[in-house]
Amino acid sequence: MKKLFLNLIACLFLPYALSAQDKVVIIEEETADHSKEPSFWKDDNRYPEKISFGKIRAHWSGISFGYNGLVRNLGHMQLPEDAKYMKLAGNSVNFNLNLIDVELISHKNYALVTGLGMEFNTFRFKNNLSLTKDANGFTVPDYSYNDQGIQLKKSKLTTNYLVIPLLVEFRAGNSPKKSFYVHGGVIGGWCYNAHTKVKYTSLEGHTTKDKTRGLNIPNFRYGYTVGIGFSNIGIFARYYPENIFISGEGPNVKQVSIGISLNTAGR
Repeated sequence: MKKLFLNLIACLFLPYALSAQDKVVIIEEETADHSKEPSFWKDDNRYPEKISFGKIRAHWSGISFGYNGLVRNLGHMQLPEDAKYMKLAGNSVNFNLNLIDVELISHKNYALVTGLGMEFNTFRFKNNLSLTKDANGFTVPDYSYNDQGIQLKKSKLTTNYLVIPLLVEFRAGNSPKKSFYVHGGVIGGWCYNAHTKVKYTSLEGHTTKDKTRGLNIPNFRYGYTVGIGFSNIGIFARYYPENIFISGEGPNVKQVSIGISLNTAGR
């Protein structure tokens, strides 16, 4: 009777024991398989030694922001005499939203890069004036507020562009996220918005805002841009050799910008 009872217990628990043993083996096999998987950072395809096409990994896409200035040209970093009235305040800013970059030619140490972005410029005037057009259609200073004894709270020129760069980038490092880089090239822009805006308290005591468009801003322009940095942070500079206004229809001033960039390299 006792032997029969022990045999019955063995028959009942043997399947569970075998099942548990099988599960242990499966866990050991899965653990062994995971340990053999290659590390993400050792994937040679992330940073190829050979040239490839269509990679997205450069140090242009992201955001950048900095200071805007107006100059005669790079050789004369002051405003021309006939445009001294356009002296800018320190809060004249340049902001760039670089939506995407594409490496047309991609290599570990260099790349040919293009992309798409948006540039937002604000030029805030120090003097108590705005801009307008004279009878001949020439962009000139508007002193009418000052003549009326109105002190402007805000006076600025805003220009917004859709931009496309063509850059050559050189870099050194073991991965896109841990590399030193320097790039430079040309940038083309299409102006989709340009206007002046003033804010003041009228003689009647009302807060008023005036906006003026059609100030002879050209639809297209080109410029030069350079950038240098490490990993996802750097500094940039841009210079546009063409006048902000159409040649012969406005002050002879060029835009220069310098600031900080935060890019999305290494995606």
